[in-house]
Amino acid sequence: NGRNEHDEANRGTIAMTKKELMHKVVDQLPDEADWDEAIDRLLYIKGIERGLADVKAGKTISHEELLKRIETWRR
Repeated sequence: NGRNEHDEANRGTIAMTKKELMHKVVDQLPDEADWDEAIDRLLYIKGIERGLADVKAGKTISHEELLKRIETWRR
């Protein structure tokens, strides 16, 4: 099922299956939410997960480096 003992110990915090997380996100939407709101919220969470995975993989740059890169865009 994609979980290990560590995941079970942290159940209810960060460690849950993607399906469980999707259910949780949808369950927290207001009753009058429409498809677009649900999809937007799920894509938002997906983006956060992607960013956290990048951090874990060391795929980040410093704030200083970011400012340097932005400056090159302005030229």
